[in-house]
Amino acid sequence: MTFLKKANLKIAIQGLEGAYGHEAVLHNFNKPDIMFCPSSEEVFENIENQKVDLALVPIENSIVGNVTVNTDLFIKYKIKIVAEFFHQVSHCLLGLPESELRDIKKVYSHPVALGQCRDFLQKYNIESIDSFDTAGSAKFINEWQDKKRASIASNLAAEYYKLKILAKDIQSFSKNYTRFCAILPQRHHYYPTEKGAYKTSLAFSTPHRPGSLLTTLNIFDRHKINLTKIESRPVPENLFQYVFYVDFLGSSKDQQISEALSEIKEEVDELFFFGSYPAGKIV
Repeated sequence: MTFLKKANLKIAIQGLEGAYGHEAVLHNFNKPDIMFCPSSEEVFENIENQKVDLALVPIENSIVGNVTVNTDLFIKYKIKIVAEFFHQVSHCLLGLPESELRDIKKVYSHPVALGQCRDFLQKYNIESIDSFDTAGSAKFINEWQDKKRASIASNLAAEYYKLKILAKDIQSFSKNYTRFCAILPQRHHYYPTEKGAYKTSLAFSTPHRPGSLLTTLNIFDRHKINLTKIESRPVPENLFQYVFYVDFLGSSKDQQISEALSEIKEEVDELFFFGSYPAGKIV
């Protein structure tokens, strides 16, 4: 049995009971012991201080793009990725048990969820109000006991906060997936050994001279490495300098990738290797 398949792993996530991260943990781990954290920073602190076995953090969404707050923390806390999971997001309109869709005048949720359900809300002339997260908004509906108010959250949140599902799958785009990564401290001894396709993630900063990024990207091209993602993020302490996050297919144990990494180390100022791990599947 691999480390990730053990029962009762203590796993940190950001959010409350009923969050989409909560759903993702339940779908992918065996009887997890979940620590719910109010912020991403606290999730990473619990990993760093070894208060949990691992953490599951969202990295990107198929509609709204990257979750930059988490990728920025990758470098600060020196983590490694050991698995990735694609979780389908299905937004539900949740109200009190006595509520009906025609009663709802205001809906609360995270701004991203509200944006993804804009067509539905306009159709029913429902006012949208930003909240700090989806599960938190469901909790508020339970506490307020106002049948004219509803939240947009998960089916799981309806169970936790004893709410009624007034409408399912209300997002404008049916193919809505969030990519989650399971992370550990770099010092942790576990490394994936599963068979099959792998993905590798890293970040690097380049010298501040013309063509330095192109020189680095050409190394991937020469070694026929398929990049699946590239993202630039500013370095706050160094004005107008950037770190480039890259995902690509393959493992660091593959010869062409090992050779490419050796060449890249010679060209960049800093290289942050987050790990090679089994590529997740969209199901």
